[in-house]
Formats: sequence, structure tokens, C-alpha cells
Amino acid sequence: MANEKLQLFPTKNDPYLMNSSKLLYHLDRIEKWRAGERVPPILIDIGATKACNIKCRFCYGVFQDLNQKTVIPPKVLVNLFYDAPRLGIKALVLTGDGEPTLNPGMWDALVIGKRGGLDIGVATNLVAVDVAKMDVMLDTCVWVRVCIAAANRKSYKFMHGQDYFDKVIQNVQTMMLHRSWNRNQTTIGLQMVLIPDCLDQVISLSKLAIDLGVDYFVIKQFSDPGVNWWNPGDKTIPCRGFNPDEFVKEAIPILVKAEGMSNDQTKIIVKWSLITRKNKRAFPKCIDCPFIFQISGDSTCAPCGYLFGDRRYLYGDLKKQSIGEIINSDHYWWLIDFMAKKFDVFKECQGSCRHSQTNVFMNDYIKRPEYYQELAKNLPPIKHKNFI
Repeated sequence: MANEKLQLFPTKNDPYLMNSSKLLYHLDRIEKWRAGERVPPILIDIGATKACNIKCRFCYGVFQDLNQKTVIPPKVLVNLFYDAPRLGIKALVLTGDGEPTLNPGMWDALVIGKRGGLDIGVATNLVAVDVAKMDVMLDTCVWVRVCIAAANRKSYKFMHGQDYFDKVIQNVQTMMLHRSWNRNQTTIGLQMVLIPDCLDQVISLSKLAIDLGVDYFVIKQFSDPGVNWWNPGDKTIPCRGFNPDEFVKEAIPILVKAEGMSNDQTKIIVKWSLITRKNKRAFPKCIDCPFIFQISGDSTCAPCGYLFGDRRYLYGDLKKQSIGEIINSDHYWWLIDFMAKKFDVFKECQGSCRHSQTNVFMNDYIKRPEYYQELAKNLPPIKHKNFI
């Protein structure tokens, strides 16, 4: 699958280009990197904590060793949001390992990051959020994405391990109402991680998203990283072990039906490329690392979430170094070079890669940069450009 063709432009049903990569919109930075310049990342994914208040059956954080005591110190998180735009970083996303809203420093960090010009996204289960916190997100974030894999209370409790369905739906409704009242521009969406246990919820959750009036409902791939060989606990994700070939075959007609339910207000977006790829690699080299930087909920930094906890791939630790010190260090750039030239993507990592689509793009770009330079001269507008 190493020569898979990548979608390059947004569509009516996917104006965010979620099924692909937006690196074509950042050729200025890519060209500087190709010329040998040490460029800052475009995007940082931040696991603000390893704590979580639900227990999702598909949770990748289990593989990354979730616990209820580990959190990025609030001052460290705030400093990151202050420093990032001054280094040329364009966007930050608060996401796993755990639930980002459990980090008490998040709210000040959002305000400081917005003030500095950052584009900010938050992926959340929306359980531990009151009205005041919703308003902070609406005032500071480009988007807020709610993780939910069930359309009723019973299924939610099974999929997420807690009885919070009514609370989450009420919070979504409240956010939508406050967005309208305050005339905020924040995009609000829902996200499902697709596994066999929730396939029967796809259509009903699509209907719920439409009824709620959210901007989109995205259905994404499950990532099966296997057993965590470097962690003595050998923690595995609860739902792993199903046959991906049989499951995808069963899922396709349901996903097609769901996608056809899109309307002008609510887009039902299926990440077709990654779902049908079934955890297989579609690129030969991991060369996009200069552009996406990832931070674990324990403050350590690595090329990707699969490598969290593996000391061989540690960029640095934000409790000991600033983000500027890390990305300007020789060690960081040595690891970037190692990932591009020596890391074997077919043997040394597993699962559906966070960097998959950006790597498909970059591996083709280095073969024919002139082609992409020509395309970049007349790009259509795109939403959420800096979330590559």
C-alpha cells in the first residue's frame, strides 16, 4: 500500500479534509525544511494528563499506561501555550493520553494561547465541563470535538464504562446554545472510534448528531497497537483482537448509509482511507516528524503516541526543558533524522498511525516537489488549515 493516492483538497462533505492531510497548505515551511533549515512544528498534540474519568473500550491511552495521578503541571502547560506561538508553532490540540479537561491548568493555557495567536483544538468526553468552562473553550478554540460512541444511555455505559450519556448530551446542547448566544465561531463536532461493539450505533448516532445540530460527526479508525512490549504491565486495549477484514466488509454499507445522511448543517464524515487500510502502513518512511510534535500526559515528548514511554525516542521532558530548548536541540534533530532514515515503519510500530496521512503526503512530495509547488499556486479555501 506504499503508493496510495492521497486526497489533496476539501470536499463539500469534508471541508476540513479529515480524511487526508493539509500539508499542501504549508509548503513554505516544508520548503525551508527541504533546504536544510531547522523549522518549528506546525502542530503539537498534547496529552495534558494520563488521568481519565471514563473507560472507553477502544481507548489507546490504555496502551500508553493511563493512571489517575499523572498530569502535566499547570505551570508547565501554561508556559507551553505561551512559548509555542513565539517559536512559530501554529496550532495545539489538547487530546489524550487521558481526558484533557482534568488538567486544572488547561483553562489558563487556552486563554494565553489564544492571546498569543495560536489555533487551538480540544478533544474531550465533555463530562467534567461546566458552563463557565464551556464558555472558555468557545472563546478560545477553533474547534471542540466530543468523543462519543453510543446514541443511548445503555450503549454509552457499555462503550465508555460510565453512566454519563445524559450529561454529555446536555452539555453538547448547552455548548450549541451558548455558541449561538455569544456568536462564537468555534466548530463543534462529535467523534466515534469505530469498533464492532459500536457498529450498531453508527446510524442512530448520525441521527443524534443531526438532531443536535453539530457541525459534523466523524467516524474514525480504531488503532490496534498490539501488546505494549516495553511496559511490564503488558496493558492491552479491551476491544482488540477482532478480524479487521471481516469487520470492514461488514461496516462499509453502514458507513455509506451514514455518510449519505449529511445535510447542510451537519456533515457525517467517514475516514475511509484509514478505516479501509486496516492498520497497514501506506508509506515507507516516517519523514513528517518535523511538522507534528507529540506530548504525553506525563510531560515527555516523542515522535508519536506509539512511542510514548520508550526512552530511546524521548525528545525531552517539559518538566526539565522548555519547548524551545527541545526543538532547537541537536538531540531532537538527531531523532528527527533517525526517524526519517533508520526507523522501520513496518517492523517497529503497529496500529493506525497518527502520522499516516502526513507521511503519505511527505513521501510523495520528496519524489516530486515541483508537482506540489504547482498545485499550491491555486489552492481552494479550507477550514482548520493549521490542524494538519
